[in-house]
Formats: sequence, C-alpha cells, structure tokens
Amino acid sequence: MKKYCAILLILVCSINLFPVMAYADQEATGGCWGLFADQTLMKDTLYDGSAKAVMLFERNTNTLVYAYNPDMKINPTGLVKLLTALIAFEEGNLKDIVTVKRSTLNSISAGAVSAGLKSGEEMMLEDLLYCVMVSSANDAAAVVAEHVAGSQAAFVEKMNARAATLGCVNTNFTNVHGLQDERQYSTARDMAVIVADALKNEKFAYYFGVTEHTVAATNSTSARHLTTTNYMMNPDSVYYDSRVTGGKPAAATSSDRSIICTAKLDSSEYLCVVISAKAKMSGNAVTRYTNFDEAKKLLDMGFEEFAVQQVVGTQQPFGIYAVSGGENHVVVAPGNDVYALLPLSFSVEQLQFHDIRDESMLHAPIETGVAVGSLRIYFESVLIGEVELIACHDVALLGTGILSGDLNTSRSIGIGGILIFVGVPVLFMVFMTIVVLPFVKHRRVRRGHNKTATNQRGER
Repeated sequence: MKKYCAILLILVCSINLFPVMAYADQEATGGCWGLFADQTLMKDTLYDGSAKAVMLFERNTNTLVYAYNPDMKINPTGLVKLLTALIAFEEGNLKDIVTVKRSTLNSISAGAVSAGLKSGEEMMLEDLLYCVMVSSANDAAAVVAEHVAGSQAAFVEKMNARAATLGCVNTNFTNVHGLQDERQYSTARDMAVIVADALKNEKFAYYFGVTEHTVAATNSTSARHLTTTNYMMNPDSVYYDSRVTGGKPAAATSSDRSIICTAKLDSSEYLCVVISAKAKMSGNAVTRYTNFDEAKKLLDMGFEEFAVQQVVGTQQPFGIYAVSGGENHVVVAPGNDVYALLPLSFSVEQLQFHDIRDESMLHAPIETGVAVGSLRIYFESVLIGEVELIACHDVALLGTGILSGDLNTSRSIGIGGILIFVGVPVLFMVFMTIVVLPFVKHRRVRRGHNKTATNQRGER
C-alpha cells in the first residue's frame, strides 16, 4: 500500500513539471472581453477603409476582435430605429390596431424614406414594426413611438434611459427615426452594445433577420410588399453574403452609409458595425455601397483568420497549492472549460497562464469543488479568458483525518482540448517508464532475492 501511495505522490508532484503551465510574467493592462473592452484581439492592425468607425465582435466568446474609432461621436442616422423597435417590442402589444395621425406624418421631413402611411390609416403594430425594421420607414417609426409612449418626446426619454442603463455614455438621442439633428450622436461601440442587448429579445432577433414581408391591405391602401434594404441578405444582390443572418443599413446622405449586421459560420458568430462609410458616386448616383463591402471585409477577416478553440479544460490539473493546517496539499484544476477566439496560425509560445491564489480559501478543511483561486489566460499581452481554479479533492484538518475524495491527477484531456496539453499524458508515461516502473521492478527483484536467500538459509 505504501508503494502505491508513494507512486501517487510522485505523480501528483509531477504536475508542477508540466512545461505548458507557463505563467505570465506581468499582469496585462486589459483584455478583449466584451464590447467595453479596452483592448482588441487584433490590436496592431491598421484600418484602411473609408468608414469613420468600425467594430468586429465575436459573440460566442465575447471577444472584441477589432475596432477603429469605437468611441468617436457620430451621427447614427437610421440605426436609431433599432432601439425604437426594441422598446416597442418590449412595451407594446404587437396585435394592437394603431391609427395613423396627420400630425405624426407632418413631423417627418419631405423626401425621407417612408412606408407611405396615410392619415387615418389603421395598421397592426407588428406590421408597423416590419416597416421600421425591413424597409427603414421613418413615418412608421414615429407612429410606433407615439402609440407606445404617447408622444415622440416621451419615447425619446425612454431611449436615452435605456442607453444609459446599458452604459452608453457617448450617446444622445433626440428623435426616434434618426433623421438629421446635430444634437443627436452615438458611437460604433454604443450602437453595438444596444444591438447586442436587443438580440436577446426573440422578437427583435427575428425581425432583424427578416428579408421580406407583405403587409395586408388596410382601410386606406392595398397590400404593401416590403423588401430588406440590407443587400447582404438579398440573394439577387452583388453584395449578398450567405453568412449574414441579420442587419440594418442606414444613410446620412447618399454617400454616407452605415450598417450593423450579424453573421454566423461554424462555431463563430460576429456582430459587425460600420459607421459612415463613403459610397462611390457618379454624380448624384451611388455606384458602389462601400458599407456592405467594408462589412464583408471585416467578416472575412474574422471567419478566415480566427477560430473558436478550447484553451483550458476541466480534465486538466493545473498545479498543487499548500493548504494551511491541512493533512496534505491540494491539487487544483479549472472549474469550467474555457474557449477563446484565436488566430488559426497562433503558436503555443503566444499563450500564457497566470494563476491567482485565494489565500483566504487555502485553509483546511477544504471540500472537493471549492474555488481556491483563478486562472487567467493570455494571448500575447491580451487577456482572453479567466476561470476559477477548484480543489480536485478534499483536504482534512491536520491530525483529524486522511485525504478523501479522488486525487485523479492523471485525467486525460478531451478531444476538444487545445494541442498545448498533448505533452501532459506523454510526460506521465515518460515519468512512469523512467522513474516509477524501474522503482517498482527494483523492489520486486529485491524482494525475490530476499526470498531466495531465506529459502537457502532454510535448506541449510
């Protein structure tokens, strides 16, 4: 029994020899987690497009991949309608019959994109929202706002309150549709935050991906067939991109174009923001909508250069911590699998692991599964993941008991584990072959020799 305990202790101690468990020499200044991250995964890439601001965000790993002027205050134009729709989905009844008022239509400037609503026309709220989300109708946005809040001014107050709640400190809304107003501004980051929150709403998420809809005939007009203005979702368009799952374009002028869209391929899902890209013009006619081109370029970069990969698994012990007043030390391992967005061509040397021990928890007794620290994972100098380190087994008070639980330090890595952990089981095998097995064999040979000598003495 003592032999096997010795072997187990040797194996446990060998965890600290694992070369893959490197430590970050210094604390990174920040991470690329979340839309408010102060770093991006592609922190050294220069932007060469025409837009005033862009962002690329991977939703599954919560990674800010790329950003250019994310906090520049810019006219959000028709992107404002996205928040208008969200509040209407949350507070309105989609089956309400809404009557269009002449005063509401008069508040919309001549020449603005509209659904052609008429005074006295009756339409369900859900159809008005199709007009807002699919065809970007300004008159429909105004009608929706007045129906939900009583007035457009009251609705704007709701919009600003919601933006503030989401942490959008560089945003100020003055109308519900996005028509020109110098007092109205937002940023690529704030609009991304608003849309990311809105996508949690199932109704909004559905409408965000609709490409066409027919509004039934009303008391004033025949049926209206709506077609998306997001050409990236139109199979007949030269801008079509099958990866795009939803989106809303907007325009400040004929040449000033924006878009917010979502796209999905394999295990990656992106939220892409392009604000105020300069369209190519021939006189007053647009010859190329560069907002779509630049969104595609960003998505290509995300899908073709990066992939979601597992960097830490619960099956991988990390190390051993001393336990104050304990019968023994404690083996720790990640409490959850950690996935991160990484370049397809990254090297192991670019990853670093830095553990932070919670000394207040490293006192006996300790139960299996209790968090005793945390592990931070870095790609170069950028924080890409963090997970709790938990006890793999119980630790009893000194003199009151023995180790309970399972010291399973030789657990294997799952198939999804990153290749940096391949050396772990190999190290165990080498250690067993070079150190442990010869030790056991020597003990057996020595025991055989002792037994032979005893028998020879007996024969004498």
